[in-house]
Amino acid sequence: MLRFINIHELHARTPQAIRQVERGAKIVVTKRGKPKALLLPLSEEEIEDIVLASPSFLKGLKSADREGRRKGWRTLAEVRKELGLRDA
Repeated sequence: MLRFINIHELHARTPQAIRQVERGAKIVVTKRGKPKALLLPLSEEEIEDIVLASPSFLKGLKSADREGRRKGWRTLAEVRKELGLRDA
């Protein structure tokens, strides 16, 4: 089922829209009559593939990693090792 909703209606009815998407609906979000976004059902298994397929997301992750290392931040694996915890 494909449904259209304007951004103002989505703002006012976000929980209802999310419930519809959870039940399988696809919602096109419009602004001034023009499509701007698409809401689709998403499983936990699919999120990793989608995120990793986005070059801009990966670029942002690499940039954040460099910045964190520059500031002396430790990785989760380093902290877990320091605390004597097993890897998840």
